[in-house]
Amino acid sequence: MILNAITSSGVQVPDTLHQCCVIIPALNPLPILLTLLKDLQQQGLKNILLIDDGSSAEFQGVFKAASEMGAMVLRHPVNLGKGAALKNAFENAFTQGYLAVVTVDADGQHSATDAARIARQVLEEKAPICVLGVRSFASEVPLRSRFGNLITRKIFQAFSSIRVSDTQTGLRGFSADLLPLLCKVPGQRYEFEMKMLLWLAEAKLPIKEIPIDTIYIDGNAHSHFNPIVDSLRIYWVLFRDFFVSVSSFGIDIALFSICHALTDNILLSTYISRSISGTYNFIGNKIFVFRVNTSKRLGIELVQYILLAVLIATASGKMVQMLFQSTGWSITLCKISVDFALYLASFLVRRFFIFRLV
Repeated sequence: MILNAITSSGVQVPDTLHQCCVIIPALNPLPILLTLLKDLQQQGLKNILLIDDGSSAEFQGVFKAASEMGAMVLRHPVNLGKGAALKNAFENAFTQGYLAVVTVDADGQHSATDAARIARQVLEEKAPICVLGVRSFASEVPLRSRFGNLITRKIFQAFSSIRVSDTQTGLRGFSADLLPLLCKVPGQRYEFEMKMLLWLAEAKLPIKEIPIDTIYIDGNAHSHFNPIVDSLRIYWVLFRDFFVSVSSFGIDIALFSICHALTDNILLSTYISRSISGTYNFIGNKIFVFRVNTSKRLGIELVQYILLAVLIATASGKMVQMLFQSTGWSITLCKISVDFALYLASFLVRRFFIFRLV
């Protein structure tokens, strides 16, 4: 049976929530999960996919009750992480032919009303979209959540040039067309949610925000988020380019200094040092920074990267020579100054033209 929804004008229109699948990853869930399922069903969200991500035996009663309520339960024999659970669910939902999915946390932080609003917004859009349910970080929010979200959203904005109010929200809606692509984004645990946002930003896909109720039960004491381990995973997603670039920069400077001492030729030393550090940088970018572990575009990316490296190396050599001759600084200081200035331009080209995700 298709329910009807009331628009702001009072006109009844067919409700499309039956075309949406609600995805709930769960690890050792409390009985409050069953209350959430009941509320979702009352809102018209009856297609619920619950992922048991390696929960202990004493929590199987909750999953059994959820199954009896009509939820579909997928089980991981061991804990694989939230990212793995979401990917498994995305694949299942896409195979089932749903037009949209909404991810909801199992700990009661999200209301069924907000989940329905997110679902309707995604279903109303004609083009692929991500809709985030964003919280208000007022005084009632635990300090660690407020501080963590402040830091991650500022860093995310700096790296992606996109402002997202709540980078850590678990209430998200996605058009079904995005699911096969999201499944290719690396990450098995909490860092996967940040990587999804980076992928969406890089692919220039719309990210819409809808304010939601801010709900914390017992100060979020039942969350499985590890403030140290999981935070490091998330920040590594944002700072991995910095790590690869700094280490590559160090290799380049050291090799340049050695080659220049042996040859006294700035341009030749630049090409030699850059060819070695560039190889290291390419591998680092390919595997760690821009997610790319597929070989589909390897040849194209390699040619583009070589052309960029030659261009940057030539510019670096010429500019270092000019700076050295005009200032009298040490050759190493000139090299550091010039290459630091060239880094930003190189990063933008790599991110948006060479190692792009789509």
